[in-house]
Amino acid sequence: MSEAPAVSVASPDGDGIVLVTINRPEKLNALRELEHDRFATIWAEFDERPEVKVIVVTGGQRAFSAGGDLGFVQQVANDDGVRANAWWAARGIVRGVLDCRKPVISAIEGVSVGAGNAVALMADICVAAEDAKIIDGHLAFGASPGDHAAFLWPLAMGINRARGRLLLGQALLGAEAAELGLVFEAVPKGHALARAMEHARKIASFDPFAVQATKVSCNGILRQHWQTFEASLALEFMCFVNGSARESLAKVAPAKPAKEDPRQPRVGPGA
Repeated sequence: MSEAPAVSVASPDGDGIVLVTINRPEKLNALRELEHDRFATIWAEFDERPEVKVIVVTGGQRAFSAGGDLGFVQQVANDDGVRANAWWAARGIVRGVLDCRKPVISAIEGVSVGAGNAVALMADICVAAEDAKIIDGHLAFGASPGDHAAFLWPLAMGINRARGRLLLGQALLGAEAAELGLVFEAVPKGHALARAMEHARKIASFDPFAVQATKVSCNGILRQHWQTFEASLALEFMCFVNGSARESLAKVAPAKPAKEDPRQPRVGPGA
């Protein structure tokens, strides 16, 4: 039997709210190919379910997601087939959140990196713990920020702040991300999910079509800039075939990942 992705989906509650949780806490919820692929398709599934009104997504226990599992990211760098699939899945994650008519709310506790950020920050409302750490992470591994950041961050916080943060590879605390406009709001540690659910219940109380129309209308500006995303994603995947990226990844993960040791989280920038 093939392994299932570590993504749990709770049945809609009485308000029509679905809770999606990334469940690899021993790896800080790092995304393998399984989870990466799942997040590329899950939004369309919710879009077709009339009983679903709002989607809340979070990470289990200590983190939202520490990006792509390094074993997976190294496969992206070394295997043409894995790389092609990861490119299309990375595109599907961002496009899926954007095109899903149902509002998506994310709750960030702990770290959120790379591909994890593509899920968390593309959400229509992102609630972050004040001490949450948001890290793009791509430059450290010889890649450029193509999975959402070069597309979203300049629109959210302004071109100068976004360029500086991404070129310097600087992390953002949740409180700072809220001040810059990258997330909707920051709340005390341990309260992000409760606050996200509070927002979800409020949205679920409105007329569903009016809510969906509001989301589509507000996200029109992102669609206008879609070619920026397409270009940045292509450039990121070009970086993965460079020798410098492969050398950086080889220092922290074996070329053919051995059986995972749960005591040693292997996490990376995402794919």
